[in-house]
Amino acid sequence: MWYSLVGLTPDSLALNYRITTGVVPGRYYRFRVRARNAFGWGDLSPWIEIKAATLPDTMVAPTTTIDEATGHLRISWIAPHDGSDTITKYTIKILDRDQTSSYDIPECDGN
Repeated sequence: MWYSLVGLTPDSLALNYRITTGVVPGRYYRFRVRARNAFGWGDLSPWIEIKAATLPDTMVAPTTTIDEATGHLRISWIAPHDGSDTITKYTIKILDRDQTSSYDIPECDGN
């Protein structure tokens, strides 16, 4: 069921609205608009959909350990708040101690 914006009058000419209450993080919302002139209301626009979510929080520094038997480096971290949308990938950036070489491990799934 479609709802009109609360408090919106038919004579409003505003082109932007901010909805600040009642939005549930992680829920999808659909929107559409229409215009009115002296001849009446035009047709409704096609709807668009948006998920009420934001960027993930900033991560805390990772921890590292070295497996002495294999020499393998293990990098661990705590997943940040996901901003109400599932985190699907991480990018690991590595810089050597003398800061002359760096590389990325792209698209790590966190395992």
